Amino acid sequence: MAQQENSSSDDSSAPARSLPILAPGQYYSDPGLGSVNPQFLFGGNGPKGPDYLSSNPRDAPQRMVYNTGIMYLGGVGLGGVYGFFHGLKTAKSPRLRIKVNSVLNGATGYGAKCGNALGVLAIMFSSLEWTSDYLEIDKVVGWDEASPVIAAVGTGMLYKSARGPKPMVLAGGVAAAVMMSCTLGSKYLPMDHLKSVFF
Repeated sequence: MAQQENSSSDDSSAPARSLPILAPGQYYSDPGLGSVNPQFLFGGNGPKGPDYLSSNPRDAPQRMVYNTGIMYLGGVGLGGVYGFFHGLKTAKSPRLRIKVNSVLNGATGYGAKCGNALGVLAIMFSSLEWTSDYLEIDKVVGWDEASPVIAAVGTGMLYKSARGPKPMVLAGGVAAAVMMSCTLGSKYLPMDHLKSVFF
């Protein structure tokens, strides 16, 4: 027992050994390389974490599927809320059974239409943005944010192409204005997280 206590006390009093790969002189000569800044291990105080880590953005198919799913679910939710109140307002009878039937019809009808429309817009936008990135149009134009704006214009014009040239131009202009507002607003508002999620 005394021997065990002595060995444990000797172990506790002995200096802590550093890892062999971090020991200076064996693998490298600079002693400063043996110390690691904890900021790089735990991400520092910034919200984005360490700057030296390379980002892993989604590729084009993953981004299209993700955007389509988000927009479809958002459209179903928004359309369902609108259909709920519309069905409640336009019920043809004050009876509870008729009101419930009208609310369900309105929520499912408007929810499906809105979700399908936004899902199609997301597929168009993601495809056109990938095409613009593949052709490197931003380098030709000389503006880094040209790809989403061009994709928005093409999406609006393609979505309203069956209505004639005037609705096409109007839809393209509205889509361009919305995307340019988001692009310019991201420089002054904290929208980096939203951009990383949706784009």
